[in-house]
Amino acid sequence: EETSSPKRRKRSLNKRGYASPDTYAHLGLVHDYLGFGLDGSPGVMSAATGHHFANPTNHFWRALHQGGLVSRFVPASEDHTLPEKYNLGITNLVERPSIEAAKLSAKEMTAGVPAFLAKVKKWRPRIVCFVGKGIWLAVKN
Repeated sequence: EETSSPKRRKRSLNKRGYASPDTYAHLGLVHDYLGFGLDGSPGVMSAATGHHFANPTNHFWRALHQGGLVSRFVPASEDHTLPEKYNLGITNLVERPSIEAAKLSAKEMTAGVPAFLAKVKKWRPRIVCFVGKGIWLAVKN
């Protein structure tokens, strides 16, 4: 008698591509939280709530805590406390909201570089961290 192994279902991943700026134009922007001498992409939910990395499935805030950059878990609703309480700032390369960086065009990311570099020049953080390889590549080039 022949036995066959159970078929594994392949999880289909939705390939997401560029979304024009008008797709999420109805949402607001997420504010920068910066300051002088600090140590260190807004999503749709972030734009809707006004807080960075606001989607509860996003690992940013847990990673910030588990990585030792903040002394306790900081919820997205307290993103504005980063500069004063933890000497950390947060900003975006592209101001408009998107579900993920793949929804941004290379042209948009490149266009955001001068404003981003002006912020770095003005606020002079000791360290700059990038969330996402595509964002880093846009700035690096």
